[in-house]
This record gives sequence, C-alpha cells and structure tokens, in this order.
Amino acid sequence: MSKANEFKDTLRAQSEKAKTSVEEMIIRPKTIQEGSASNDDNANGKASTNPSETVNLIAEVPVAAPKKGIRETHTTKAFYIRNDIAELINEDIRKSKRGAMTEIANALFEQYYRSQGRLK
Repeated sequence: MSKANEFKDTLRAQSEKAKTSVEEMIIRPKTIQEGSASNDDNANGKASTNPSETVNLIAEVPVAAPKKGIRETHTTKAFYIRNDIAELINEDIRKSKRGAMTEIANALFEQYYRSQGRLK
C-alpha cells in the first residue's frame, strides 16, 4: 500500500472515531459527576465537591425552536398582473432585497382587507 493510501486510511479512521463519539453523546447522553476533576485540576489542588451528584450534559444545553420556513407561513397563489404594472414591479424588485415581491403583495392585500374591515 502506498504512503498516500496509508495516510488516507489514517484520516478516515480518525474521522470515524470522531463521528462515533459525537453520535454517542447526542443519542446516549452521558452523565458526569459534577465534582469530578480532571488530572490537571487534581494537580492544581482542586478537590471534588460531591462525587455522588450527576449532571445530564444534554439537559444543560438550551435548544432553540426551529425557525418556520416561508412554505410553512405563506401560501402560493398564481394570478395575472397587467403588463404596465408588472414593469413597475420589476423595476422595484431589481433594486430591492430578496422577497420584495412577497412584501409588496402582502402589503397590498392587507391594505385591501383592512379597508373592508375583514382584517384587523
């Protein structure tokens, strides 16, 4: 086997070890003893406080709720727009940020339904 292949195999083995350890921490959360100290801490004179108390590592990490995507919060509708109005929209959209067409359409529909008293 060439040295390049040996090196690739070594890297592959290391990445598999890292993947396994991360998966194990997420799937099977381990508990640690709160007062247990590492070898460095023992060398510095730190003593363990309460070795019988355990802490769940996963319970300590705050997890944010997933953000809803546009497909979950909006509905797609297809309709025809007059050509002269479409040109004005295209001019405005070229200058604007992403999602400008959605913002314009939603603002217009909101204004229309508020004027009818059907939207508060």
